[in-house]
Amino acid sequence: MRLEIDVPAARAEAAAAVAWAVGAQGVAVRDASTGDAPPGRAVICLWLPEEDADAGRHRVAERLGPLLPEARLRLVPERADWRPAAIEPVSVAGFTLVPLDDGPPATEPPVGPGTLRLEPGSAFGGGTHPTTVLCARAIEAAFERDPAPRRVLDVGTGTGVLALMAAARGAAVAATDIDPLARRAARRHAVANGLADRVEVGEALPPGPFDLVVANLYLGPLSALAPALAARLAPRGRCVVSGITVEHRPTIERAFAAAALAVADCAALDGWIALTLAPTSTPEPP
Repeated sequence: MRLEIDVPAARAEAAAAVAWAVGAQGVAVRDASTGDAPPGRAVICLWLPEEDADAGRHRVAERLGPLLPEARLRLVPERADWRPAAIEPVSVAGFTLVPLDDGPPATEPPVGPGTLRLEPGSAFGGGTHPTTVLCARAIEAAFERDPAPRRVLDVGTGTGVLALMAAARGAAVAATDIDPLARRAARRHAVANGLADRVEVGEALPPGPFDLVVANLYLGPLSALAPALAARLAPRGRCVVSGITVEHRPTIERAFAAAALAVADCAALDGWIALTLAPTSTPEPP
């Protein structure tokens, strides 16, 4: 069963946090940017076993009541033969993302930008959302610096698409996600693209230092994780954060400034932004 939480767009992050808190195994946020909700509204979808659907809806309603009394909840049965719609080939930051078929996995890892094979599903990260595009471009820019990143941390990896982009450029990547469905998808994609030896997928944040840290999350988790991400960054490393809209930039800047990271670059797309941050204690090379 799919439980839909219909809320004002400004409260989408709070509703998504509740969805994760009640033990959902997959969460998707649909809004005007994805074409799945009218302007000003967002629909948070979470999936529950049929036998637990009513109890799950009750748990969500209990937590949402004091926080979002205006939220509307609806249970929707999923068809037994449901399959995710196939993605169309798309170009992102030098890579061409194509649907993953049932063919054999790649035997050789790509060297530099090329073709990456992805299977869309419940894990976020098909490559076309503005925040994914912004992060992909920031990763591309990081690899144009000298020296290029050798160790990369991708937090909230989803399908693993950003981790794959860094690994295809030669980096060793640690990809983390709290969603077991996302971890499974990221591992499958690493194998399918011949990058399993370069991408290690797990739940917990590994120790640093990392030359590049990427976190495409929501406002709340990003703010909370700022000290942990900064602690894992190498002295001359870069931290790329996205999943936030323009109006949330001051909040994120303050959170990371408290962790001694300052904005080195900002890019925007369709109302979303990605910030590239650098340690304030290390001067820029001439």
